[in-house]
Amino acid sequence: MIYDFSEDSKLLLDSTELVLSQDKSIKDILEMGCGPGEVLLRLHQKFPDKNFTGADKNEEALKIAKDNFTKNKANIKLIHSDLFSNISEKYDLIIFNPPYLPNDEEFQDISLHGGKKGNEISIKFLREALDYLKSHGKIILLMSSLSHPEEIEQEIKNLKLKFSKIKQKKLFFEEISCYLIERDK
Repeated sequence: MIYDFSEDSKLLLDSTELVLSQDKSIKDILEMGCGPGEVLLRLHQKFPDKNFTGADKNEEALKIAKDNFTKNKANIKLIHSDLFSNISEKYDLIIFNPPYLPNDEEFQDISLHGGKKGNEISIKFLREALDYLKSHGKIILLMSSLSHPEEIEQEIKNLKLKFSKIKQKKLFFEEISCYLIERDK
């Protein structure tokens, strides 16, 4: 399944636009789990002077993203990667709207379910991401109230990082938030 642009994608887009508007030093941006590339395409259109890369483990989603980028003449690099398995560069900003729903025994979808509690992929991402951030780099991570965000916040603290909420949105069954995460200076 390919994840469609929805409320959480819009929140990630809005949060990233806000950070990019405030921090002009950010040049190289990676979207982990970029899917069909809708967020990247919109960011590229608004910030054409930035270098955008998208990574996803779903080859079908990457093919759709490539077609979208070609059609829109967007020079965005794509990498087939399960989290950071094929990433070699470092970035000023890494953004991620992870699969965050707790696993469902009857229906399993890698674009939606983030592990038994829903936060396992987010925690694994955070543990790996620091190796791919430049020294001044930042992370924007989307979290859901359904995936035990207090455990993700504790992991951020364990990694000696600081965090703040950029934006949040209340939906009828959950609250989603985008966090800005950076090294504690």
